[in-house]
Amino acid sequence: MTKIRLVIGDAQYLRREGLRRMFADCVDTETVAVVADPEAMAEAVDVLKPDAVLTSICARAVRLGHPDVGVVVLQRDARIRLDLLRHSTARVAYLLEDDVRDFDEILWAVREVVAGRTAVNPLILEAVVRGTTPITTLTARELDVVRHMSRGRTNRAIAELLTVTESTVEKHVNTAFAKLGLGEDPRQHRRVAAVLAYLRHQARNVREIPSLRE
Repeated sequence: MTKIRLVIGDAQYLRREGLRRMFADCVDTETVAVVADPEAMAEAVDVLKPDAVLTSICARAVRLGHPDVGVVVLQRDARIRLDLLRHSTARVAYLLEDDVRDFDEILWAVREVVAGRTAVNPLILEAVVRGTTPITTLTARELDVVRHMSRGRTNRAIAELLTVTESTVEKHVNTAFAKLGLGEDPRQHRRVAAVLAYLRHQARNVREIPSLRE
């Protein structure tokens, strides 16, 4: 089995050590470095060339300098830096520290970004959506579909929730993609890109977003 080579970065010792210990017993990952500051993170990624980083520091620099490295951002609150996803939505995950219920969620996010996918905590997306005006080009049903997409639900799951056929959901998804200007770029995870394009349209003037609880 080829292990995922991981760099952990956090400014606080207890969090760094806690994460290191969590991954120590994981059979499909190998922690190749644990760092405390942006300079050490940059050096570790340059020299060790990991598959992914789990970090609360230096995420943007890693993203720009090493686009093939998966980035899992462990956030303290629901503020989201959309510039991290400006060029591509692939290989990026956002988790809320207080909302992570167990280690499996962190491990899942690491595996997702290494596989080229994206994982964004629904609370982060919902924090931006609430209190804003729905995007005018989406119908109410298309908006419902995008909201469910933001929670990571498949077309089949959305169809069951909305009591429609899966093909109907697919039509709504494709229409939303078209309205939001998302093409067939194979490097782009279009489901997440649709949600983020929608949020960018509504959140341009948002400066601080409070954490939310369901």
